Amino acid sequence: MTCPLDRLLAIMAQLRDQERGCPWDRAQDFATIAPYTIEEAYEALLRSAKIQRRAARLGFDWPDATGVFVKIEEEIAELKSELARNADPATLEDEMGDILFAIANLARKLEIEPEAALRRATAKFERRFRRVEVLAGERAIGADLDALEALWQQVKREER
Repeated sequence: MTCPLDRLLAIMAQLRDQERGCPWDRAQDFATIAPYTIEEAYEALLRSAKIQRRAARLGFDWPDATGVFVKIEEEIAELKSELARNADPATLEDEMGDILFAIANLARKLEIEPEAALRRATAKFERRFRRVEVLAGERAIGADLDALEALWQQVKREER
């Protein structure tokens, strides 16, 4: 009997087979596949919320959401500071991660599932942006940010 890990390794070997494997899988290396693997393994906001709940059980938590807002503001200020000094991408990624982690903590404090909230916000943005695309096409608006923002505001008003 094979263990699940052996089965996974066999599937990966089949997908990466140089003659019969999937072209996309064959082209991957650790650097290109790692983001997808991490995304699947950790699930981006769910994992941070889980870790924060564990910390809260030990008492490492703010008494209410007010403290989290302060932390978010602190993290945003740190990112702005790093941007101002033209920090390297790894530093910016680290600071952005801190912001996202703090945002997930705020969601936890407000008893909101961060992953679900992000999915809904993404769907809402996509719906609105598709409408903006249609209107921009009808009105022959190019890459004029002010005109596109006006369309965005119009679409938001239409949804209300």
